[in-house]
Amino acid sequence: MTREVTEDSAMVTWNKVQADVDGYMLSYSSIDGSGQEVRVGADSNSYKFTGLKPGVLYTVYVWAIKGTRSSKKSSTEAETGFWIVFP
Repeated sequence: MTREVTEDSAMVTWNKVQADVDGYMLSYSSIDGSGQEVRVGADSNSYKFTGLKPGVLYTVYVWAIKGTRSSKKSSTEAETGFWIVFP
């Protein structure tokens, strides 16, 4: 799994599984308690989380789903950047 991170977003890309799946679930969480969970279709292999807070370390999870079954979660960490503006 790879990621591209800005000050307020994280683009996550993963390898599709070889099995026939209904789709993928993605979620993120941070130490401040914020988080989100989304479902994408089986043809997807990337997703962009937006509206993130600058300078925060997020843990992102991706897992495949088929019916009521799900695969083991893969995870990565992404720390959003922040800009310092000098007068």
